[in-house]
Amino acid sequence: MPADGLRYNDSGDMMYCTSGSDANGIKLWQKFTNSLRLRALLRVIDVPELNAAETLRQMLADPVKYPVFESNEDAASVHVSGVAPQEAPMPRPSDLSSYKALSEFFINKLKEWNDPRLPVFVRKATNKDETGKDVSDYFGLPSGYSTTPTITGSAPNAATLATAPQDLWCMTYAEVLFIKAELAQRGIISDDARTLYEAAVEAAVTQWGATLPAGYFDTPPPPTTEH
Repeated sequence: MPADGLRYNDSGDMMYCTSGSDANGIKLWQKFTNSLRLRALLRVIDVPELNAAETLRQMLADPVKYPVFESNEDAASVHVSGVAPQEAPMPRPSDLSSYKALSEFFINKLKEWNDPRLPVFVRKATNKDETGKDVSDYFGLPSGYSTTPTITGSAPNAATLATAPQDLWCMTYAEVLFIKAELAQRGIISDDARTLYEAAVEAAVTQWGATLPAGYFDTPPPPTTEH
């Protein structure tokens, strides 16, 4: 490695800051690679020749040999400071939100669920109510219409999603839990699918620094539609 190879990052790799013989950093890399393998195997689980289900079962039955993410702290992310060369992917964060709006379905679902990630992902917009008064709230636009909307839709929150300093997520603990939940639902592992699913949702919320509100999972599921 050139003498100036770590000129901008003298603490090792940018994922886990592992350098030299850092045992904890190496263990985190092992968790990342095994978690990534779970993702890959799940995507080919219905290919009979690969026997992915059995491999997944073996991996999750032996966490010592195949450690995977156990918390949000294990998740694979790269932190960028915003100072060159560690700049955010978007040089102009406004490009994420300018002339863009979130869908009515997305906004209304997060509002219905009282999802604490709504202000993380979305900015409020201002529109007139029936009396002509300005109202600031989260407004989604209907999807699939060619006509220009008569209201202003809420844009993505560039301040949290595209502005450094920020974490660039490569794989999350929540994804590992969602994978386990699907495997439990398929009967490949014996864990309770609902418990894993709810833990995955909570991890996905706390990953963004939010707190899951009490009763979050009490919202009735939407009615099923048979085709």
